[in-house]
Amino acid sequence: MSHTNRHVQLDEVWTKLLDGINPVYQFQAMKKSAYFLLYTHVYNYCISNPNQSRTSASNTRGQIGGLSRSNGQDGANIVGGELYNKLKYYLKDYLKDICQEIFSY
Repeated sequence: MSHTNRHVQLDEVWTKLLDGINPVYQFQAMKKSAYFLLYTHVYNYCISNPNQSRTSASNTRGQIGGLSRSNGQDGANIVGGELYNKLKYYLKDYLKDICQEIFSY
């Protein structure tokens, strides 16, 4: 799998994951079937080519919300590390936005 194809697949899984988790953060219920579908997408991404989806957090740069971030010392090599890091930074930004909103009152 080429580097370009890996990112197309990553982007596809990321889009599906966001479509699934955003409603949860808006206090909407998630059906079991939707949960299992999200789980399956992530699982399939991770096993599709473990060597290609394995990433070292120390040399990966993620781009979330137009901001490039260095992942620094996020941990060991993990399968699906790019997806994990995207989710991690998404959640950090989400929580930061909530805190800013709360403290602005």
